[in-house]
Amino acid sequence: MSNKIVRQFENALKSVLRGRLIRTANYVKRHRVLSGLVRKPIERHSRLNARLRRMVYGRDGCVAEDGTPLHRSLSPRSRRILHELTSIRTGRPSFLQADDVLTGDALSAVRDAAARQAPGELSSSRLADLARELNLSYPEPGRERRLFVDVSRLSGRDTGTGIQRVTRSVLHELLRDPPAGYRVEPVYATVNSDCYYLAKRFDRRFQGQDPVGVVDDVMDAYPGDLFLGLDFDAEVVISQREVLMEMYRRGVRVWFLVHDLLPVTMPQFFATPRIARIHENWLKTVALFDGVVCVSRSVADEYRSWLEAQGALRKGFQVCWSHNGADVERTVPGAGVQGFAEDAGTCSDHEPVFLMVGTIEPRKGHEQVLDAFELLWSQGRHYRLVIAGRRGWMTEEFVQRLEMHPRQYNHSGKRSLFWFEGPGDDELKRLYTGSTCLIAASYGEGFGLPLIEAAHHGLPLIVRDIPVFREVAGRHAYFFSAENERELADSIDAWAELYRRKEHPRSDAMPWLTWRQSTRNLLSRIMPDDKDGYAVSSNAAVKGLDS
Repeated sequence: MSNKIVRQFENALKSVLRGRLIRTANYVKRHRVLSGLVRKPIERHSRLNARLRRMVYGRDGCVAEDGTPLHRSLSPRSRRILHELTSIRTGRPSFLQADDVLTGDALSAVRDAAARQAPGELSSSRLADLARELNLSYPEPGRERRLFVDVSRLSGRDTGTGIQRVTRSVLHELLRDPPAGYRVEPVYATVNSDCYYLAKRFDRRFQGQDPVGVVDDVMDAYPGDLFLGLDFDAEVVISQREVLMEMYRRGVRVWFLVHDLLPVTMPQFFATPRIARIHENWLKTVALFDGVVCVSRSVADEYRSWLEAQGALRKGFQVCWSHNGADVERTVPGAGVQGFAEDAGTCSDHEPVFLMVGTIEPRKGHEQVLDAFELLWSQGRHYRLVIAGRRGWMTEEFVQRLEMHPRQYNHSGKRSLFWFEGPGDDELKRLYTGSTCLIAASYGEGFGLPLIEAAHHGLPLIVRDIPVFREVAGRHAYFFSAENERELADSIDAWAELYRRKEHPRSDAMPWLTWRQSTRNLLSRIMPDDKDGYAVSSNAAVKGLDS
């Protein structure tokens, strides 16, 4: 057989094993043919046989009876164990040594397990299951424990929401300064996958490195490891419930970060009842494991009460809380907000700039705020309103109103209304530094990250009087309880008068955490109590730490 034919066959087989062929009838036929050739020894062509063995058993797994590449559900170590099992089945000489990926006892266990199987049971799928089980039963000696961080949503698309800002910031701190004795590994899953994968390509991009040639392998979790559901993707967690339960039963500690219960407690602010059902299912799913860390005491109290009402609060399940942080690093401002700086000019007592930060959705109160400012503008007030956030749901009419608003256009020499859709972190910092005051008009929140970010920049706060804002801002904010635009306009005018007299509440002394402090607090909740990493606290009380 010529070298050209060998290369052609090898490339075709690689395409099959890596799932890169077009799904047609010819593909299925070719897939089956190649699968059969893999199982048949090609004794006359040792060079091709060696290549096939490396691809099929050493790197890419093998093909199941239905033509499915098994490497997609096997980690590299499981695939190497699978090679040993397959070698026993086919009678091929094994090149797996006792000092390779298994200890001598574990290697003997693999061979004994294969020898005990009846010939009819040695299907490819059965061997794959056996390889996976043996791999998890015999960890590598001296293996460093892992902290698996779920980034399922962020690894697919970074939309710049508040939740994703939290995910990015905490992940950055974990990678920069991992907990002692642990290696931090970002992971992800999809609603259609049957396992979690190491997010190696995302990790490379996140740390500014080239991901070319990097493969996302299947995640292996062993007793003593820790899984943190940092990112929020309810449907992925629900779909991976059995995978997570298997890890939990094996001795892996499983924790989740809970941002809010809003789709359940305030369903009127969400597009469909399905969102509330999914969120409720997610809240019940995460309650099956070790515990949750809520982003505020208010959310922790609310979640615990909700679980009790649902009869879903298990003994030993921990409900903790830890506040989010704020980015203290200064970056170069982005070009996207230069227009704001030029048009708005320097803030003055008589022409203050009011900033709103957050996704445009009914719950955030944008419509009431704009109604109040239109009333104030009609009364001759020289106030300016800046809205920073991407368009969300149930806001089509409001977004159209915002886009066509005459105050967005510089007809009289100076604009009064600005909308920056999806500003980046550096652009957002420019908006904070160029504004006079932050308005937080949300009817419900889990934490209120903009309050912390604004306080970091010394920006005064006008916020709606809701429990979580009282918890976060305390006496360092001006609170309002407006039922309509007239009441809100009066509150804004009252604050502006206090601001002119320098008597407004100041956020300078408001306590807030850096992301490093916030991440350390988070780790203090979820890390095991003993040095070996197996202790599970039975304390189910709501607890938190502010510093």
